[in-house]
Amino acid sequence: MKQLSRCGLVCWVLVLVRISAAADDWPQFLGPGRTGISSERGLISSWPAGGLKEVWRAAGGVGMSGLAISRDRLATLAQRDGKQWLIALDAKTGKGQW
Repeated sequence: MKQLSRCGLVCWVLVLVRISAAADDWPQFLGPGRTGISSERGLISSWPAGGLKEVWRAAGGVGMSGLAISRDRLATLAQRDGKQWLIALDAKTGKGQW
């Protein structure tokens, strides 16, 4: 499987960590209201000087998809062998589910 760009994947992992830490489902593209705006309170308002800690990383190829997160499972598209595949990962560990 080809690698996502490092920056792209790190950004998605950071979004995932922030969303999963807030415990609110993000079950469809751009979230529950399809606005891209979280209803959670207490989220960070600026990036820490050293950036956020990377918790896990998953290979995914060229990224052309958003994330859907529900019940500790992340679903997204990943490129493998020149085709797009729907994959599911454990939102806390990054371990492949299917």
